[in-house]
Order: sequence, then C-alpha cells, then structure tokens
Amino acid sequence: MQIQEVERESGVNLPDLLARMAYDGELLREILELFKEEFPKSGLSLRQAMERGDLQQVRNEAHNLKGMLAGLSMIEGASSATRIERMAIECAPQGILEELACLVRCVAVAQLTLERACRELNG
Repeated sequence: MQIQEVERESGVNLPDLLARMAYDGELLREILELFKEEFPKSGLSLRQAMERGDLQQVRNEAHNLKGMLAGLSMIEGASSATRIERMAIECAPQGILEELACLVRCVAVAQLTLERACRELNG
C-alpha cells in the first residue's frame, strides 16, 4: 500500500493511525466495526437536532463526532465536524446540513481506506 498516496486521497492519516495501533490489524478491525455501528447513530442524532433547531445538541454531537473521527485519524471528517461545531457555537445554522453531507462523504471514503488497511494487515 502506498501510504502517503492513500492518505491524500482518503483524508486519513494512515501512518499515524497504524503507528498508534502498533500495526495491529485485528485491533484496527475491531475499532472500525465499533465505528461503523456508532457513526450512523451520531450522524442521525445531529441531523435530528438540526431539524429541531437545537443548536446546543448539534454542537454536542459535532464535538463527539470530531473526537470519534480524530481518534481514527480521519482528518477531513474531523475538520468537517469542527466546522459544524463552530457553526452551532456561532448560532449560524446555514450550511450545517451541507457540511454534514460533506462529512458523510469524507467518512465513506476514509472507511473504505481503513477497511483495505485491515485486509492488508490481517493478510
């Protein structure tokens, strides 16, 4: 795997993530499985908070997503979550749903990269 090339295309800092996980493919697979369960729930909670106009909850959900994504070195997704959090803090909801769509796209690409890394590490 061309790690630097993958990193640019996927928005994942793969070298950082793999180093933090001591190149343990099984650990990465387990964490990725948990992420795949939790991310949709968090995205839905954020969307529902937006629909209710609850910017405090939007901020909280975006903050949680930012941490979740940063923990998996999903740099682009974490940046997108940071932008959503900032918009909610500034009571500027215009653009939040568009940014959430961007976040979902970033995560989809990053997730494919991490799944591929799992396959390669686990042989």
